[in-house]
Amino acid sequence: MDASTLNQLLGVGQKSPGVRKARRNKSLSNINRVFASVGLEEEPLISHERDEFDKRAFRYKIREDLALKLKRILDEPSHTGLKPV
Repeated sequence: MDASTLNQLLGVGQKSPGVRKARRNKSLSNINRVFASVGLEEEPLISHERDEFDKRAFRYKIREDLALKLKRILDEPSHTGLKPV
């Protein structure tokens, strides 16, 4: 996903470039920190890399294998104390 899409998801699409960058960084860091705190992986759930066509921009990637692993853990009744839907 591109930065513009991520900005919209985070609700900062209309903010200044500095605010958007800071919010993306803080949000992704928090998500990856929570993900790591449950002991799933050393690698981040969400990573970024330079866009191959525009080296000024980043593309954001969610590791599907880790997202599925997290979903399975959260769906376990013993994890939440609730029955899966």
